Amino acid sequence: MDLIKALTGSLLWATLFSIALFIGGSIATNFLAKKSILLKPIASGLKLIALFVAIQAFILLGAKEHFPRLAQYLNFWSWIIFCFALLRLTLYMYGDLFVVRWKKGSFPAAFKNIITAVVISALTIFLLKEILEVNVTSLIATTTVLTATIGLAFQSTLANMLAGLSIHLEKPLKQ
Repeated sequence: MDLIKALTGSLLWATLFSIALFIGGSIATNFLAKKSILLKPIASGLKLIALFVAIQAFILLGAKEHFPRLAQYLNFWSWIIFCFALLRLTLYMYGDLFVVRWKKGSFPAAFKNIITAVVISALTIFLLKEILEVNVTSLIATTTVLTATIGLAFQSTLANMLAGLSIHLEKPLKQ
């Protein structure tokens, strides 16, 4: 019984368990990706989710007690990784499977990248405030001014890009 109590608070045990959890998740993901064509594109997202689970296990099993500030940063980055993986999986399922395969439409990679950048930026600001307890008011103000400046400077370029995306999606021209 004393051995179990000693191991549960041990940072070494938490590290080894987290590494084993990540390796097990990666092996399972590779196995599933080899068996199914549909799972192959989402294998990297599933590996990121396995990394998230391993980091959260490490934090809960020992890092929070021994290194609270490190645990706070690891928690922040693990949530960024998890949300990125979940967002990419969602975009793959909606864009590639639903729109492209079933609806026979198109879902440009530029849309995926724009959606990912906007969501991850907003999520980063939210997680900075919630997990790291950073005052994000000045960061939001600076970001807003920077966005307005870039928007005005690249107004014609952005208009051409959006027009190209519109033509790509609506397909108003035929051969």
